[in-house]
Amino acid sequence: MSQAEVARPIGTAQPNAARRTLPGHYLHVFHRQWPLAVITACYVLSRVFFWTLGMRFASSEVEKFWQYLDTDLLKHSLWTSILYLHSQPPLMNLFYGLLLQIFHAHWSTVAYSLNLLFGLLAYLAIYAILVRHKIATPIALGLVIIAMCNPSAAVYEAEPLYTHTVFCLLIFSAYLFDHYCPAKGLSTSCN
Repeated sequence: MSQAEVARPIGTAQPNAARRTLPGHYLHVFHRQWPLAVITACYVLSRVFFWTLGMRFASSEVEKFWQYLDTDLLKHSLWTSILYLHSQPPLMNLFYGLLLQIFHAHWSTVAYSLNLLFGLLAYLAIYAILVRHKIATPIALGLVIIAMCNPSAAVYEAEPLYTHTVFCLLIFSAYLFDHYCPAKGLSTSCN
C-alpha cells in the first residue's frame, strides 16, 4: 500500500475513480433526458408565440356559457349550487368555483396556468408512451412537437371547456395503463 492510501479515511473513494465515473453518469442521464428538455422548450416557445399573437384564456366564457353556473353562485354558494346541479357534470363547475373563491381576481390566470401545465404533462406522457413502444426517439420527438405546435391545441388550452381536460385525462390514463401492463405485451392481469 502506498502512503496516500494509508492516510485516506475509511469509506472515501479514490479521487481519480470519482472523476472517471461522474461525467459518464451525467452523460447517460443527459442522453435519456434531452428529448424531454426539447419538448418542454418547444412547448414554452410555441405558447409564447401564440401569446404574442394575442391568444388569451377566454375567462368571459365561464360567465356566458350555459355549461357553467353563474359566477355569483360559484363565488358565494358553491357547495349548494353543486349539490343541486343536475344539468351538467359538476367537476368543471367545482374547479372554477374553487378557483374563484381562492384566487378571486386572478382565477383566470391560475386556470390558464393549470391548463398549460396539464398540456405539457400530456405531451410528455405521449412521448413516453411512444418511446416505450419502441418508436425511434427522433420520430417520437417529431410527432409530439408537431402535435403540440398545432394551433388548435393551443386554442383548446385557452378555452375553459371540457375538451382540453378530457384530452389530458385520456392521455394520463393511457400512460398509466401503459405502465400497468408489462412491456412485452398484455398479460392476464390486463385482459
